[in-house]
Amino acid sequence: MLFTDATAVTLESCYDAGDSVSVTESVSSVEHQRASADRSEEDDVPLCNTARNGHSEPIALLRTLNAEDRWKTVVERSKNGDTPLHDATKNGQPEIITAILELLTKEQRRKAAFEKIKSGNTPLHYAARHGHNAAIAALLESLSTEERFKATVERSGIDFTPLHYAAKYGHSIIINTLLGTLTGEERWKAVVDKSLNDDTPLHYAARNGHSATITALLKQLTKEKQQDAVTMKNRYDSTPLQYAAKYGHSTSITALLELLSAEDRWKAVIGGSKNTDTPLHNAASNGNPRIITALLELLSPKKRRQAVAEKNRDGSTPLDHAARNRHSSALIALLEPFSTRERLKCFNKWNDTTLPLFQYIMLDRHITDVFPQFDSKLLSIRNNKGERTNSEQYKDEWRSGFML
Repeated sequence: MLFTDATAVTLESCYDAGDSVSVTESVSSVEHQRASADRSEEDDVPLCNTARNGHSEPIALLRTLNAEDRWKTVVERSKNGDTPLHDATKNGQPEIITAILELLTKEQRRKAAFEKIKSGNTPLHYAARHGHNAAIAALLESLSTEERFKATVERSGIDFTPLHYAAKYGHSIIINTLLGTLTGEERWKAVVDKSLNDDTPLHYAARNGHSATITALLKQLTKEKQQDAVTMKNRYDSTPLQYAAKYGHSTSITALLELLSAEDRWKAVIGGSKNTDTPLHNAASNGNPRIITALLELLSPKKRRQAVAEKNRDGSTPLDHAARNRHSSALIALLEPFSTRERLKCFNKWNDTTLPLFQYIMLDRHITDVFPQFDSKLLSIRNNKGERTNSEQYKDEWRSGFML
């Protein structure tokens, strides 16, 4: 039974169960065609079983056929809709792939490599998704340089290229194999190719925490292009760095930033989305000190302080986000780059954005234990009339109306 397009998308992450029919005798070209036509719905394509299980017997059958019959056999669909090459790449059978392709003409090899099933996947999509590097090498070997680039950026039914699959599932070796034979400009086009929601392969690698894959993708680019790839935005105006921060992948953040220059790192860290929140705002809102540290540690001391004080469209800093969500560990991580004087100076002014932060610091003993300079005796603020008020008195008044 063939998958519908909708089912193919829904079950994109599922393996095909396959069949276990084995071939026990050879037949002539005519007999083979008759057997294929008379096959019941429960039977499967013999060559598909060969490709799936690595049996070599039916390959000898291909050699007895003429060119036209070979082609019909190679593109024959199983009950699940796969061709023998799809089964071979999905199950990692490079010897079978090579054996099949060697028996085809040059034009037939090209067509077989680009043959799509119901879900829109080519054999190269399957090999990239399931992590079979030898299968990819066997497929690319049969193609010209121009065809290799075309195969690498070919889209599936869900708008995925083989590179998107390799990035999503963390197959860094396959990234190198797919991009290794391309020119510099072709590599750039493949790495920033956008799928659904305008996500690039780097977006998928960052979202799923595949730091080695991120490094493999970026190392294929020039220094000038690396920063552009890291800061490229999708349909939701989010960058790969924002995804890494949002989903809590600190090693991915390091991989995204470490190859960049100091200036490019700074641009990436303060890069905002539609609501102009930086990755640091996102990490502070989620209360993730490990991500905050990863974002700040590769910046210079001066840039760290500037990033922590960066305001979004609403005038809020990452410190404000951490305070409003009562993430004391995130606040401590954000305050680390500041000197004692700077820490006090940041919160000794009355305005809409610093008030929640000051209030939270006054009430959270964990913060004042780590940073004794925030002890209430050392702080004073202005009330809403602009008058100075004793911080200890204010803390008592505010505590009485606040539920911890």
